Amino acid sequence: MKNLNAVLGREFKRFDAAVYESARHRQVDVLPLLATLESSRAIAQGVGSLLTLVRNQLEDSGEGAPLALVEIDELLGLCQASLDLLNTRIEAVADLAATRASSD
Repeated sequence: MKNLNAVLGREFKRFDAAVYESARHRQVDVLPLLATLESSRAIAQGVGSLLTLVRNQLEDSGEGAPLALVEIDELLGLCQASLDLLNTRIEAVADLAATRASSD
């Protein structure tokens, strides 16, 4: 695994080294990873849009109806919940990949 770390110039923190080694040998089921990437992209875009909306509101851009502070708090809570769900999904995929890699 040291060679892959050297090539990429960083240490891997979440996925086990066995998962990266299996991926290097093309022995990883990529469908769970692709599904997680797709949902990650959707969540990132949604969270980014909500944060832009909140930032614009706080900067008092003058466009549209103003948001109440409670609405801003709820939008920020939605962002946090979305990111928590995304992290849970990534953890599940990482655990699945580690289990499969260790059984090979």
